Amino acid sequence: MNRKIEVYIHSKNGMYMEELPMSAADTASIISIADNVTEIDVLPMAIHKSYGSGELNNDSTQEYVNDIYKLNELADKVSKLKEYEFDAFCAISQKLNKSDFDSLIRIAHSIENMTIYPCEDERALGEIILDRGLFTRLNTLHDDIKGLLDREQVGKLFIESNGGEIANRCYFNIKECELSAAKAELPPDRNSTQEQEDDEEMDEDEGMIMGGIC
Repeated sequence: MNRKIEVYIHSKNGMYMEELPMSAADTASIISIADNVTEIDVLPMAIHKSYGSGELNNDSTQEYVNDIYKLNELADKVSKLKEYEFDAFCAISQKLNKSDFDSLIRIAHSIENMTIYPCEDERALGEIILDRGLFTRLNTLHDDIKGLLDREQVGKLFIESNGGEIANRCYFNIKECELSAAKAELPPDRNSTQEQEDDEEMDEDEGMIMGGIC
C-alpha cells in the first residue's frame, strides 16, 4: 500500500508540502530549514502543531527536528498497514483522542496485535463471527441451524457481550486497543540516538589516540 502522510511546513520563508515516509537524505532537506519553521500541519490526521511565535529558540528547533523523525517513523509504519488496519488506526486514534506523535506511533505499531474485524455494520460482523466460529455460545449449534440465524442480531449480541463497537468500517474493542498501544515500544528518541552515536565516535577516537601512544 503506497500510502503517504502529507506534512505542510510553515516557515518564515513560506510554506512547503512534503510527503512522508522519505529517505534519510530527503529528510535532511526539511531538517535543514528547522531554524525558520513556525508550525506544521499533518494530513490525514488533522494534526496542527505550533513551535512558538517570533524567533525560534534551540529547544523549539530541536523539537521540530525530533517531530520530523517521529513523523517519518509513523508514516513508514502507516504506509505498510492494510486498508482495514488503516481505517482502524484512524478510528482508534480519534476514539482515544490521541494526536501526539508518540501515541500515534504506539497505536500504529500495535494495530497488528489488536482484535480488528473489517465490517460495515452488525450484519457483516455477524457473518464474520459465524464463519470463523468466534462466538463460543453458538459453536455447539449444527451448521444448518447457524444458517437460519439473523446475522445482524448475532453481530449485535457479539458487540454487547465483548464491549466492542463498529467505527470507520471496523469492529474493535477500544479498551483492549488502548492497553495494547500502551505496551508498544517507541523507537529511540533522536536525541538519545545521536548522543549514543557521538559517544561511540568519541570512544573510537580515544581508542585510536591511546593506541598511537602505546
